[in-house]
Order: sequence, then structure tokens, then C-alpha cells
Amino acid sequence: MYLVLLFMFSLAVFFTWALIESVFLKPYRIKEEKLRKESLISKPKRKKNKTRQKLSAKENIERQKSNIKQVEILTDVSLKSSSSLKKSLENSEENFNLKKKDSKRFKRNNNLQKNRVNIKNAKILELIKKESRELTKKTCLKTIKATSLFESGPAMYGGTLPNYVYEPLINGEVRVNCLTDGDIFLRNDGALFHIQPNWGFMPEHVHPDDKEKERIIDDLNFKYQGCEYVLDDFCPDIKNIWRVIIAVKRTGRCCYGNKKNELKKAMIEGNANWVYWKFLDQFTPESEIRFRQKLKNAQKRKKEREKWERENPPQQINFEFDEEFWRNYFKNQAEIESYGNIDCFKILGVSKDVSLSDLKKAYWNLAKQYHPDLNPNNEDAKRRFIEINDAYQILSDPEKRSYL
Repeated sequence: MYLVLLFMFSLAVFFTWALIESVFLKPYRIKEEKLRKESLISKPKRKKNKTRQKLSAKENIERQKSNIKQVEILTDVSLKSSSSLKKSLENSEENFNLKKKDSKRFKRNNNLQKNRVNIKNAKILELIKKESRELTKKTCLKTIKATSLFESGPAMYGGTLPNYVYEPLINGEVRVNCLTDGDIFLRNDGALFHIQPNWGFMPEHVHPDDKEKERIIDDLNFKYQGCEYVLDDFCPDIKNIWRVIIAVKRTGRCCYGNKKNELKKAMIEGNANWVYWKFLDQFTPESEIRFRQKLKNAQKRKKEREKWERENPPQQINFEFDEEFWRNYFKNQAEIESYGNIDCFKILGVSKDVSLSDLKKAYWNLAKQYHPDLNPNNEDAKRRFIEINDAYQILSDPEKRSYL
């Protein structure tokens, strides 16, 4: 039932739309189609000129000139209008010439700009070369006294020596060996040198191959000696003299001179006259054996020191202020000074460790001898008796006696 109703409804809709189309819309469409065909017939299509070419600026000016002549011949043009056309033509020629001049000026400016850039690049190149020369130039970065390395304490105890240098130094791991009145200095390429007074070599420190050289150097009697060290271990900062000191070995090359500053300058610039000593070379197997023995001795001393520190721990000292003690001290000190600058032990003729009974005996014997009653009209005996009495007053008091 429902399907039949739906089918009938759709048929009704279809026939209604067909009626509207045939009555109202079809005449309008026919009219529109006729108008479109008439417009196409009245406006024919333009043919594209494929042979059209772009004209240059000069050709445009020439065409404008020919057009003006044709206008003057064919039409009666007033002089004013023709003159205005001529002026416009002249202006166009001037504009063309100005553009030409501007292009020349642009080229000239462009060349000047290129020249300026080339000059700037040349200056930059020169600056780079100068900086590279300065980088490759050998200079002294830092100089320290040998006393600051071998005699100064670590920074943790108030000294000037960095803590990371102190530990290898006391363990014997630092290979730099210099007199305490010498100087140690660092070059910017990581090479280390020391310069010290030339005291010569001990006989056991001269290799048999170097005996003749040692005799010649000793005869020349130079005042100063310089030694060279190079990096042998990893160094995190070759511009830090303390870091370099830990990581270097001595090459065995030494130079000599009589002026300290000139010798130092020659070592920095690389112009020094070096003399090789085999015993001083720390890269040889013999030197390595001596170094290992030195490390063993240093470890032995370290163990002995640690053992002594365990057996002798630091004692605590009481620094509390005793007011009564200091009051008595200043009082007794003032009383002793009131007697004058006297030697009590010398006056009584006793030693400093005399007992109290012996002190009394010495006092009574001297008092009887110099008593004023027994020595009337004797000023020396009277003065002597007073000194004996004052000396006994001081020495008979244990507290006063302790301050002498």
C-alpha cells in the first residue's frame, strides 16, 4: 500500500516539473540562444599578430618623428600643438640620454664599489697575516721564581702553590729541577725553561762522553745556565705554567751566558746556542731508572710521615683567657721593673736552679757582710745591701721568679 502511494506521488512531481519547463522556461532559453548567436556574428574574432616585435628606444623615437610629420602634412595643426609635440619628443630624447648617462654612472659606481671591496679584502688579508705572525711569534707567557715552586706551601694552607701541583711535588713526580735562586718561565708554544746561576756539575753527574765539553764550559766560566723542558704527558692547558710543570721532561740541552736577560731572550726566540748533556736528558733509559728509584724513596718517606702523624696526633690547646693570671702577671712584672734592671742571680751569686734553702743561706751571708750597722759611713756597702735585699725579695717569691 505504501509503495503504491509513493509511486503515485513521484509521478505527480515529475509531470508537474515537465509542465513548468515547457510553459515558462523553454521560451526564455530560445531567446537567450538567439541573442548569443547574433553577438557572435557582429563581433568577428581578432587575428593574433605573431610577427609583432618589440621595438627599441631609438626606433620608438623615430616612429614618433614620422608620425608628427604625417600629422603636419595631412592636417592643419596649429604651431602651438606641433611645438608641444616637438618638446615632448625632445624631452623623450633627453630622458633617453639621461638613462644612458645613469647607466654609465652606475657602471662607474659599481667599479668603484668593487675597488673598495678589493681594498677592504686586501686589508683583511693583511690583518689576518699580521695576526698569524703574532700567533706564530714566540713570546714569554709567565715567569715564576723557583722558590715559589720548591719552598712555598699549598694554597689550602695559605701558600701560593696550587693544590694540584703540591701533591705530585711531594710525591717526587715533578721532573723540573732548578736552584731556588733561579727563574722558571713558559713560552707560548708550551716549552718550559729555567735559568739559574752556573755552579757547574758534580763529577758523578757528568757522563764519560761529556768530559771534554764539561772542561771547556768550566774554563769559559759563564755566570748563568739555562735548561730546556718539553711536554711528555697530556697537558689540559699549555698556557698555564703550573699545568705544564707537571707534564714536562728535561731534554738535556743547556745554554750559557753572562747576561741573564739576553740569555732568556735567546731561549724564548729560539736563538740560543745549546749544549747537550747526556746525564741531564730525562728521556734516556738510565734517567728513567733513576726517576723510578726516586719515586720509591718518595713513597717510603710518605709512609713514614703518615705513620708519625698517626702516632703523634695534634694536641688541642686551650686558648681561654685567664683574667686572674694576666692581672697577677702584669702586677708582678711592674714590681720587678720597679727594682731596676738588675741580675738577681748574679747579685746573690747563685745559679738559676738554686733551691730556697741555699738561696736563704747566700742571702744571710751577704746581708751580714754588707749590713749598714757593720759598715758605718760606707756608701758602697749600703748600696750593695739594698741590691741584695731587692734580689732576695724577687727570688724568694716563686711566682715572680718564674717571670725572670
